[in-house]
Amino acid sequence: MAASGGDKCALAVLLLGWLHWWQKLKPHQSSAILLAALAIVFAVGCFLAAHHELRPKR
Repeated sequence: MAASGGDKCALAVLLLGWLHWWQKLKPHQSSAILLAALAIVFAVGCFLAAHHELRPKR
């Protein structure tokens, strides 16, 4: 199902609001957010790798 014009407009407003908020952050705040996001991605990757390795073999 394709997004309607209203949905696209709402998404654009959301993205612009997020971009404005991101630009107002101080450098140490944006660095902390990026570091936390990378840690989450790394943890999820470790979890998925461990789950794959511990799965019973057929």
